Amino acid sequence: MSKSHIPSHGIAGKVLKNALSVISRCDKGEITLDDAVDLLPDDCRRIIEHLLFTFYRHRKTVGKALNKFIKRPPSTEVMDLLTLAAVQCCFQSGIVPESAVNVAVDFAKTFHADKFVNAVLRNFLRSGFTPPSNAADILPGTIFRRWQKRFSKGELTELAGLFQQEADFTYRILPRAEAIENSTPIEAWGDFRFASAPAAEVINSETLKSGGFYIQDPATSFAVSLAGNDAKNAKNVLDLCAAPGGKTLMLGELCSTDCRIVAADISSRRQERTRENFTLRKRNYEVVTATAGELYGQYDIILADLPCSNTGVFRKRPDALWNFSEKKFQEICDIQKEILKSALKLLAPGGIIIISTCSIEPEENGELVKFFCSLDPALHCEIQQTIMPSSQHDGAFAARCRLG
Repeated sequence: MSKSHIPSHGIAGKVLKNALSVISRCDKGEITLDDAVDLLPDDCRRIIEHLLFTFYRHRKTVGKALNKFIKRPPSTEVMDLLTLAAVQCCFQSGIVPESAVNVAVDFAKTFHADKFVNAVLRNFLRSGFTPPSNAADILPGTIFRRWQKRFSKGELTELAGLFQQEADFTYRILPRAEAIENSTPIEAWGDFRFASAPAAEVINSETLKSGGFYIQDPATSFAVSLAGNDAKNAKNVLDLCAAPGGKTLMLGELCSTDCRIVAADISSRRQERTRENFTLRKRNYEVVTATAGELYGQYDIILADLPCSNTGVFRKRPDALWNFSEKKFQEICDIQKEILKSALKLLAPGGIIIISTCSIEPEENGELVKFFCSLDPALHCEIQQTIMPSSQHDGAFAARCRLG
């Protein structure tokens, strides 16, 4: 980006500049949207965060509408700028459309494209914008083509509608804590309590600051609930991909007080957050930074919450569907298999391993369980289920497999 022109417009310019930077890094695979949000400037974080999530939800629909006024495709940076500004015009109430256009045109001078951006955006505003309802016009192309082979037209329409909706802010209420007044209870799996409430009320609550709440989606409870009665008698429990520790905390609530609980993850940075979460809630669980292959010992319960494509959590991670590619997908599937091979060596006879993903893809779920059970004739799957995304929760998959 040229430094010959520095966009102004105060906060509005700052919002646009930071949003464009995040989109560029996310699209290159350098960072996820979740991680990027934590790095945003404090004075306008919420504005940028809302803009980014809205951008990814409506990127295709708005981009298609803009293309009516574009004869030759511009650079990626300019197209992202056009789309961001158009999203602000259509979906953000904090800035009037004319101002959004003016800020974008000023920023476009950086790319020597101010006249082009001005013409396209003015034509876009005059034409009016009506969001389409056709899944093919909403979902990113790669994921649409994949899902088209598996889902009916009605199911695709429902998934596309969820993709465009802003997810409710949900949180888990830990034992002995009480929900925020006027929260809406949300049904979960097991005896875990979840609710939704305005984000600001949860984030600013003293109960969150003291560890009584944990910001989490209800679908996360399904995998942990499969530990069931095994957790009561377990002596050694391992959360294999634990950071930042949300599911480990849930597991700990099911286990006896003398159970040894180990939270392992390969990311030292994310494990710092795990330690903070345990300390805040006065949990003395072991935190280990290691791969599955570097661990040793035997465990009665292993929770393998595997890295995955995240296609089930698009309500809160809309960038995941844009970053999906068949090549990266195959690489992730291979990593999952290697982790499970190592996990099997850590599983005690009679013990259970809970395979969990945030995906709704068969290769990462049922087919992965079939592969895992083929590794040892003593392994068998007792239960498995894919939970589809809904207006109440994300999508998820979990299976409980027993050795012996």
